[in-house]
Amino acid sequence: AHAALFLGNDTGALHLAAALDVPVVAVFGGGTWPRFTPAARRGVALVQPLPCFGCGWDCAFGDAPCLGGITVADATAALDAALVTTRFDVREISRLAPAARDAMGATAARYRALRAEHLARQHKLEELTALDREKDLSLAEKDAALLAADAALVDKDREIAALKSTCDDRERAIHVIDDELNRLRAQLATAVADRTQLEKSIAMLPPGSAQAAQSIANYSIHVRNIEAMLHDRDLELADLRATRANLAAGRDHLELAKHYGRLLVEKETVIRALSDGLAAREAVIKQLSAETTDSTADLRKLWIAVTAHLREKIWRPLEAWLFKKIVDDYWMQIGVLIHYEPRPLKWDKRLRCRAGSPTPPSVAPASASAWPQVAIVTPSYGQEKFVERTLRSVLDQNYPRLLYAVQDGASRDRSPEIISRHAARLAHWESVKDAGQADAIARGFAHLMPALAPDDVMAWLNSDDLLAPGAIHTVAKFFAAHPEVDVVYGHRLIIDEDDREVGRWIMPRHHAPTLEWIDYVPQETLFWRKRAWDVAGGIDPTFQFALDWDLLARFQQADCRIVRLPYFLGAFRVHGAQKTSQDIHTTGADEMARIRARFHGPQQNDHATINRLARRTRLRGALVARLLALGVRW
Repeated sequence: AHAALFLGNDTGALHLAAALDVPVVAVFGGGTWPRFTPAARRGVALVQPLPCFGCGWDCAFGDAPCLGGITVADATAALDAALVTTRFDVREISRLAPAARDAMGATAARYRALRAEHLARQHKLEELTALDREKDLSLAEKDAALLAADAALVDKDREIAALKSTCDDRERAIHVIDDELNRLRAQLATAVADRTQLEKSIAMLPPGSAQAAQSIANYSIHVRNIEAMLHDRDLELADLRATRANLAAGRDHLELAKHYGRLLVEKETVIRALSDGLAAREAVIKQLSAETTDSTADLRKLWIAVTAHLREKIWRPLEAWLFKKIVDDYWMQIGVLIHYEPRPLKWDKRLRCRAGSPTPPSVAPASASAWPQVAIVTPSYGQEKFVERTLRSVLDQNYPRLLYAVQDGASRDRSPEIISRHAARLAHWESVKDAGQADAIARGFAHLMPALAPDDVMAWLNSDDLLAPGAIHTVAKFFAAHPEVDVVYGHRLIIDEDDREVGRWIMPRHHAPTLEWIDYVPQETLFWRKRAWDVAGGIDPTFQFALDWDLLARFQQADCRIVRLPYFLGAFRVHGAQKTSQDIHTTGADEMARIRARFHGPQQNDHATINRLARRTRLRGALVARLLALGVRW
């Protein structure tokens, strides 16, 4: 990987260098060409095609003229080219006269014919040899039969001798078993004596032994409690480190928003506790008022027992069966990234403008000027394969009040070159080193903020995802018609590396309590007003994985109104190098625990609640998907 160039023949090292994007210069002969051409993006292959190619290294001429005809000068020229080229070339060398090539072709054909004839003769000879061997084996079998008859007599004598030996062995075994029984009797007597001694020792133990054992058990429980407290303390320390980093970087507004969010959570917790207490008191009052007579109390107990039995024996099995039929057996699964084999990508026809088309007639310039500005940032690093498709998915929508910034993290591939082609249509772009995705998003928005009003709209789109054609017009018109809404998101399409559709997430309507426990909102479909960004404190650069969920959680803590739109607003790309699949079990797990702890404190690892809300989201999503299949957008 650290090499500047590879020069050699067809070897394993050649293909490793090609896979690591090291320029290669390869000299090929007729034994492997062109089956083993390296899958290289840069370099040169030298080959002298001859009529005898495909020889499988069984050279008709003995000295491999295909390789001998490639000179040092050819290799030197290829080396010079490989160091400056950005593609992979094949250079064919031909210095033989036509007559020589014809002679080589005829010679090779004759050689192969002679080889085939030689092999045929060899096979015939082997066949005759096999027949002779079969005859010899037949005679040998007859001799063996005679010998077997003689051996049978010998075996009878041996069998008699073996029976005598067996009898002797059994007699010896009887003696051994008798000795073993005597030894076991002695051990049993010793065990009885040991048990008596053990009982005496137990009787001599002090009276507090049972209490000591219980103390040890209590100590073990105490140790487990301390371990749980240490885990919670680690989460608090991680949050404090993030706070210190934000304060040191001058992000006081972000920490202030988080502080007020924590106060709101504490207030909500107290309100919930009071509400639960009042509900418990009300239940006790109802129970006391209901149990006026013994007969009424008996009927109530009977009713409770019957309903509990029905719930356990009928409802729970029925509920599991219904969930399997409605959710598990349905093709659409929220949380699953691949639902079916790749198929052509089909966008939502209900969106208000298609990619590449002008502004639709329903959007007159006068009314469009009243729509909000839409500021979008794309953070990018090393995504030359996808970044242009991402840029086109935004720019080709022709939204009249678009502010689009691309923040590249000093990519070493062709990403800066690709982004620069669209510079005239961008409000800002640069390629500089950053501290990660969150830092890149913050840098991009910093260039757009001076032009934004509180009601203008913001979003970010990762450089491997796509916006749906017409999504910007649809979102902007919704915000213009609903000034009370702060945040929106929608359904998600899932695509592969070649823009083929492999799945869909059809999202249920927004449910605030669920967002406190699980991250289910498709980030590429998320849009919000600048006023929500300001009150929440913006992006938190201490997050690298769950930064979108963290921002949404702070939107919710700031009482922003969040709405799900029933349209497919974006496409999430599935590929091997994406951060989602790599970090979910490491950095992602820690960051998600921090967000849950912000809402629920020490109860943030309540897996029963997480699983219950996840099942509910999957169920509601499946129901919405089934309605959409019937033409009902709900």
